[in-house]
Amino acid sequence: MNSRGIAPQGSDASWIKRLLGGVVSFPDSYTDAMGTSNRVLRLGWLIAALAAATLLVGHYSNFFLLPRAHETLNANSERTPFTWASVVAAGVAATAAILQTDLRASRRRWLVLLAGLLAFLSLDDLIKVHENLGGLVERALGLSDLWVALIWPLLYLPLMAVTVILLVVLGRSCWMPINRTLLVAIAMLGLAVVLEAATWPWSTTDNLVHILEGGVEEAAEMTGWILIAVSLTASGIFDLLAPGANRVDVQPELDRQATDISD
Repeated sequence: MNSRGIAPQGSDASWIKRLLGGVVSFPDSYTDAMGTSNRVLRLGWLIAALAAATLLVGHYSNFFLLPRAHETLNANSERTPFTWASVVAAGVAATAAILQTDLRASRRRWLVLLAGLLAFLSLDDLIKVHENLGGLVERALGLSDLWVALIWPLLYLPLMAVTVILLVVLGRSCWMPINRTLLVAIAMLGLAVVLEAATWPWSTTDNLVHILEGGVEEAAEMTGWILIAVSLTASGIFDLLAPGANRVDVQPELDRQATDISD
């Protein structure tokens, strides 16, 4: 029983705890868990903001201030530091999800599925499976290359829907600031997909629409992946420090304190 009269529930035999037991101290107070998770979230927001700003400045400077001499600054290109950042963030999110399987045994299967989907999306972002698949369908239907940006979102709709549902369900059992960050992340990824699909007629050349859309789209995508990675990491830390805090009877008390801890 902790200082708030809430008995933490969870396995003290957790292999993660055994692994980190000599390095990390595990507080009895949920306040400490909220404070630690909040610091992780704030750091994640800062990283996401700096990354998005760097992408936008680099991308637009390359087209409007420089003679397009630096392809690595072109956010519409596939081999850039920005693509790498999104791939890494999605991989971190998958890792954070799989590590939580020991902390949330009741949702182990769903977390394994979520981790698998996130890992695939990370790989997909690296080798462009979605664009290659869209290209195969486009050629099979005898359409022009312009249609790829519209075809692949339709093909990936079921996969994206399942991933979003799993993230939303997981977020509903998390501390309120973590849930909010997850929802923002989902919205950012959704914005990226909508922008690409909506501007498909201009997607194959470096025209003004493609240049302007590409910067916003890639910044939104990278921001979304970073925030998902940070949210799942913060969720894992919270569950590690405060076992049982995702119980329904504990959540109202945690949510009442969320504003104070965040200030």
